[in-house]
Amino acid sequence: MRKLVQDAAFNSQMDELESFTFTQDKDAGGLPVFGNRSNQNPFVVGVITKRLLMQASRDARSFILPVDATFKLNQLGIPVIVVGLSDCARAFHLVALFVSLQRKEVHYIEMSTALHRIYRRVTGNEMIVDKVLGDADDAQFNGIRQVFRGNAEVKYLMCFYHVIAKVFEKTRAMQDPLAQVVMSGVYDMHFALSAEEFILTKARVIAQWAENPELATFSRYFQAQWVTGRYTHGQVFHTARGWATTNNPVEQYNQTFKRQYTLHSREPEWQNVHLAARDPCLHLAAFQATCRSEPSS
Repeated sequence: MRKLVQDAAFNSQMDELESFTFTQDKDAGGLPVFGNRSNQNPFVVGVITKRLLMQASRDARSFILPVDATFKLNQLGIPVIVVGLSDCARAFHLVALFVSLQRKEVHYIEMSTALHRIYRRVTGNEMIVDKVLGDADDAQFNGIRQVFRGNAEVKYLMCFYHVIAKVFEKTRAMQDPLAQVVMSGVYDMHFALSAEEFILTKARVIAQWAENPELATFSRYFQAQWVTGRYTHGQVFHTARGWATTNNPVEQYNQTFKRQYTLHSREPEWQNVHLAARDPCLHLAAFQATCRSEPSS
């Protein structure tokens, strides 16, 4: 495994379409160093190309950084974490793939640090991120925000589909009329066009839920998790027109990954690293569309 990763390590003479591996740390010879399965020395290996990486060389306000994991690519279920850019035309652009044995906070810190350092090494600049799109995952939230900091604190946007999926879990045992009241209120809050409109809509919806004692438990859950907690940026007014926040664009990419590059089969334990280093990065670096700065009409 070490030879596989180090043989594909970055060097300054590489072509912009040539995929390479990278990690948070390097040895004395400049080769990637990765840990074992422990939290103190986590295993996190990234795969990237110069062209894919250079897509992040733009105003941080012009893109969202979606992050998500895909599974079932190998026989042990080791996740591949996908990091990309989503532009204002809702298009997804792959930036890097990471193979990580686990998805704890320490792994996301190592992943984010590795990406930050390789970006600085290749471009000579700091990688600035303004907005991240993800799920309600404390490890991901903490790890990413510790590393990526722009002019202000990174805004962590919630994938609305994830919110709805969690709400559905809480409401599927309800009678249809109650569930409809809940869903209607959640959608009204999501589509608020300004912070002021959201405050008014939230007050109206919470008051409506309070009229029915059967919704008391759900109302407490929703307010604690999606209104007053850390995962509160799930409304459309947090981004300009055209941004993809209803669904995480990585989800669609994950389907493409499995369909085109693994044929929905599970590879042996470490073969997915070799797979990630070749097909997806090379293909997308050559044919991926350019990030747009204006919404599509």
